[in-house]
Amino acid sequence: MNLSEIKRAMDELVEEAELKAVCLKRKVGAKYYLSPGCSRTDFCSPPKDLGACKNCKREGMQPFEKSELCPAIHAEQRVLLTVSGWLNSRNLEDGVFITTCYPCPLCSLLIIELNIKEFYYREGYAKQQMEITEKWFEKANVKAIQI
Repeated sequence: MNLSEIKRAMDELVEEAELKAVCLKRKVGAKYYLSPGCSRTDFCSPPKDLGACKNCKREGMQPFEKSELCPAIHAEQRVLLTVSGWLNSRNLEDGVFITTCYPCPLCSLLIIELNIKEFYYREGYAKQQMEITEKWFEKANVKAIQI
């Protein structure tokens, strides 16, 4: 995919996340392109057996505060776990990964573990969390590109 295709895909993902992300606090979406015509998209939401959130226990908190109170699985986690399962592989370096929000520390570790060397994101995350993950990405030779 070229950069204009990635930007167009990001615009579509942002719109789709606004409609489909179940999380009451953040509307995050992620997409991984394996090849033309083969991709996986998902959104931040709790496991289906827990049902949708009725109210947010983290209202008024920073994105990284008390994340253990939130039952949602992050969009990045949903997509990357699904795709690595499809491929039966821990090496996803050949695809294109986009996410509407810079990944949290846990999702960042998953990106590194799955050998993704470059990803695209739209909006930033909490400054102190980004500072931590930027160091990890630098050490692992992962490029985070904001578009």
